[in-house]
Amino acid sequence: MHEVEKKLQNKIHIHPPQGLGIHLSYAVQRSIDAKSRRAHRYGYQLAWALLVLIVFMAGSWTGLQIHLVDTQETVFLTSEWVVE
Repeated sequence: MHEVEKKLQNKIHIHPPQGLGIHLSYAVQRSIDAKSRRAHRYGYQLAWALLVLIVFMAGSWTGLQIHLVDTQETVFLTSEWVVE
C-alpha cells in the first residue's frame, strides 16, 4: 500500500496542478500569436498593394514597361504604356 502511495505522489509531482494553467496560457498565447501574425500578413499585403500601385502609376506616367508578379497571392499586374 505504501508503494502505491509513493507511485501516486511521483505522478502528482510529474503533473502538477498548475500545469493546466500553463497549458491554457500557452494556448491563449498561441491564439494571440496567430491573430498578430494574421494582422501582420494583412499589413504586408496592404503595404505591397500600395507599393505596387505607386510603381504602377509612376510607370504609366513615365511610359515604362512594368511587369510585376506577386507570387504569394498569384496576382499578375502588367502595365505596358509606351511613349510613342
